[in-house]
Amino acid sequence: MTLGEILATGFRAFFGMLPKMLLGFLLIYGALNLIVALVPFEDLFPTMDELRVARLETKFAQTLDRFFGCVAVVAAVLASGHVLAGLPVSPRHAFRGAVSRWWPMIWTGLLAGLVLIGLTLLLIVPGIIWGIYYSFLVPVVAFGLSGTEALAESKRLVKGNWWRTLGCVFVIGLVGAALMLPGILFDWIYAVFLSPSESWEPTLLDEIVDYLTSVYTDVAYLFVPVATTVFFLNRRSVVDGTAS
Repeated sequence: MTLGEILATGFRAFFGMLPKMLLGFLLIYGALNLIVALVPFEDLFPTMDELRVARLETKFAQTLDRFFGCVAVVAAVLASGHVLAGLPVSPRHAFRGAVSRWWPMIWTGLLAGLVLIGLTLLLIVPGIIWGIYYSFLVPVVAFGLSGTEALAESKRLVKGNWWRTLGCVFVIGLVGAALMLPGILFDWIYAVFLSPSESWEPTLLDEIVDYLTSVYTDVAYLFVPVATTVFFLNRRSVVDGTAS
C-alpha cells in the first residue's frame, strides 16, 4: 500500500466502525474526563502556583488515559479489523476483547517504556530508532501477543522499512491532529471570545465546554491507531508473503 492508500483505508475503517462504537467511546472518554474535571486540584494544592497545578492536572489526565483509555484504543483497533475484513462490527465483541487485552497492553507498554527510557538515557538516537521499531505495538497486542514477543514482532515488521515507517507514522499523526483541530480551535475561540467568565475562575459553562472538547479530541485521535492498524496489517502481509 502507498501512504495515500493507507490513509484512505484508514478513513474507511475509522468511519466504518465509528457509528456503532461511538457510544462506548463516549462512555469511556466521558468518564475519564469527568474524573479529571471533578478532582479539585486547586483545593488539594492551595500553596502551589497556577501553572504547576495545571501541569499536575495534565499529568493526571494523561495517566488516566494511558491506563484506561487504552481500552477504547484497543476496541477501535479490533472493530476496524472487522471493517477491513468485511465483517459486521460488534461493539460488545470489540469492547470485551479490549478489556481482555487491557493488562497485556499495560504490561507491554510499560516494558517498551523502560526499554526506550534506557536507550534514550544512554543516547537519544537509539531511543528514537527503537521508538519507531515499536510503532505497531498497539495492533500487535490487540491481536494477541504481549510482552517481549510483542516487542519482537513489531521490530520484525519495521526492520528493513524503518524510514518509510517513520514517514507513515508521522503523516498519520498529522492527520490525527488535523481531525482533533476543530475541537481545539472551538475551545480556544470560546475561551477568547465567548466565555462569560471575566476572571481566572471558570464558570460552569466553561467547564462543560472544556469537557466536551476534550471528549471530542479523544475520539478523533482514535483515527491514529486505526490507520496504524491498516499499515500494520499491510506490512505483515508483505513481510509474511501473504499480500495479494
